[in-house]
Amino acid sequence: SCSLHGCRLSINIKETLDKNTKNNASKPCDLVASKNGVITSIVTQNGTPLVQKGDKVKKGDTLITGNIYIYSDSNEVLETHKEIAEGTIWAKTRAAYECSFLRSYYKKEYKNKKSYTYAAYLCGKRVPLMPEIKQEEGMDQITEKIPLKIGKTFFLPFYLERTITRRFETVKMEYGKQEAYKEAQNRIEKKIRKFEEKGIKVLSDNIEISVNDIKCEAKGYFILEEPIGKIRSIRDLTKEQEEKLKPTEE
Repeated sequence: SCSLHGCRLSINIKETLDKNTKNNASKPCDLVASKNGVITSIVTQNGTPLVQKGDKVKKGDTLITGNIYIYSDSNEVLETHKEIAEGTIWAKTRAAYECSFLRSYYKKEYKNKKSYTYAAYLCGKRVPLMPEIKQEEGMDQITEKIPLKIGKTFFLPFYLERTITRRFETVKMEYGKQEAYKEAQNRIEKKIRKFEEKGIKVLSDNIEISVNDIKCEAKGYFILEEPIGKIRSIRDLTKEQEEKLKPTEE
């Protein structure tokens, strides 16, 4: 969406589901497992559930079918409706983890002095306001653009460009055994935070960390609890699945 404030055009972008995730159904479909796991909870809004809490499922197994059967008093199928399967299915899953890094590494040690140079952009043309510093080895440069405006919304047709130059020396460092172990733990914790940011619960982890003279390795797996339902074009049920749904005298 766009909005105009003074002479500034603001464009707001909202992220939507990637069409490749196939979770925005518009026609009858099934909900299937996106990965292997053990069902921890299932809530069906529409369709017919084929699994329950505690069931083991494999990737691609149908969890909620869009097929809805209407039976007669003698348990014979009278009608079949195809719907958009909807529901929330959580499962306990396993995610492999592997990470390794060298104990020796290089670190930048910056000097305290910073250098600043400025340039101006006027109607698309760049005009240096002072001698520029050419970037060389052992030097980092950060360039930022500073728009000029009157008040909050009246932006002028030119802006300043500021370049910050910092010199550094590259120093070879090495993790001690305890430091390497701690760094591996930090990387594992960072991975856990990424899971949590996605709404995935980390129930436990089984990761072994080993440190030798050259590198540090972490290898194992996480036990997670996450939603695993994704849509797929509706398919007819197998005879075994139909028997599970068929009413009994009980």
